[in-house]
Amino acid sequence: MHKVAYLTGRSYRGRALAPGQVPELENISYELITAAGAAQGVSFEVAFWDDPALPQRGYDLALLRTTWDYHERPQQFLDQLSAFEAAGLPVFNTPEVVRWNFRKTYLKELGPSAIETVWVDKVEPHVVAQ
Repeated sequence: MHKVAYLTGRSYRGRALAPGQVPELENISYELITAAGAAQGVSFEVAFWDDPALPQRGYDLALLRTTWDYHERPQQFLDQLSAFEAAGLPVFNTPEVVRWNFRKTYLKELGPSAIETVWVDKVEPHVVAQ
């Protein structure tokens, strides 16, 4: 059986999550993923993304799922993902992809092939209202 760390944050919308808990909106997805995984010999265990001991807990890989509090500690988040990989724990998506995706400037890079996006260099109230 393969063991996967199902990464989540310690809080969602300002409310703390207990160990092993995912945000309520994720419960159905988590149940579907764990059932599908079990049928293929894969077990998923909810773990906090900021737990530096994850590589020592016997996981085969870490899967980014509900790490929705990363914006509160963005550099720590990026550093932690890199530390997992350096310790031999693969992360999906890789830290390299997450760094590319992190600030959403990739949307500008994708140009017309992407979802239509309004890009501004400075956010002002009237632009947000539009």
